[in-house]
Amino acid sequence: MKHPAQLLRNPIFVVSCLLFWINLILEKGFNIFIPWVNSYLDDLLCMPVLLTLSLFLLNMAYRTLFVWGFKPWYIVLAVIQISIIFEIILPAISATYISDPWDVLAYATGAWVHYQWINPEARLVMVAEKG
Repeated sequence: MKHPAQLLRNPIFVVSCLLFWINLILEKGFNIFIPWVNSYLDDLLCMPVLLTLSLFLLNMAYRTLFVWGFKPWYIVLAVIQISIIFEIILPAISATYISDPWDVLAYATGAWVHYQWINPEARLVMVAEKG
């Protein structure tokens, strides 16, 4: 990977974003709700989208001489954080959110997809121009 922007061209990231937007348009624009999709698709797509955007922004911010990926512990930590926020904290303070243990499995599955097929291995490439 020669530049962090290539992360945003990963087919899995692109498909995840498209599926998210299609689902959102169906739900909000046409009032079409598909039960399994409504319950779990966003949770499944959350981690590939969130982790890829985070990785892109961090790589752009640091502009190091290599494009680095997240270590497994960071991805596990992200799943734990999202799970705590969306499955424990928000359901406790708002009736809008419902705690569902299957959501945690969806977050973990999405994180695994990110780690396997999006997360680049750290390798030396020139990202920033030498000045």
